Amino acid sequence: MRTQYLINRKFQLSLTSHFLLLAAIITSLNFFVIQFFFWKMNNLGKSIGLSSEDVFFKFIQDQEHTMHYFFIALTILATAIICIFGLFISHKIAGPLYKFDRSVRDLKAGNNCGPIKFRRSDYFLELEDLYNHYILPQFNKDKLK
Repeated sequence: MRTQYLINRKFQLSLTSHFLLLAAIITSLNFFVIQFFFWKMNNLGKSIGLSSEDVFFKFIQDQEHTMHYFFIALTILATAIICIFGLFISHKIAGPLYKFDRSVRDLKAGNNCGPIKFRRSDYFLELEDLYNHYILPQFNKDKLK
C-alpha cells in the first residue's frame, strides 16, 4: 500500500510554511553576517592603507563570490530538506488525527468499527488508547442498551 503523505493539506502546508519562514529568517541573518564580515575585511584593508588595486581586495572579492555560490546552493538544499521534513513530520501528526476523526465520525454515524492502530512513530499515540479503551467500549455498551 502506497503511503499518502499529504493527508490534511491545509494543516500540513501551513506547518511546512512555518518551518520555511523560520528557515528564511535564519538564512537572512546568516546572509547579513556574511556580508558584514566581507565589509569588515574591506574596511580593514582600507584602514591599513592598501590601495584599491591591491591583491588583498581581489582576494576578498573572490572569496565573497565563492561564499555566495555556496550560500545559494546550501539555501536551495536546506529549503528542499525543510520541505521534505515538514511534510514528513506533519504526516505523523495529521495521520493519527485523521484516523481518529474518521473513526469517531463512523461511530457517530452508527457504523460498526473496530479498534484503531497508529504507527509507533506517529504522534498522539494516546488518542489510540483513548479511542480503543474508552470511546469504543462506551459506544458498544450504549449500542447494546
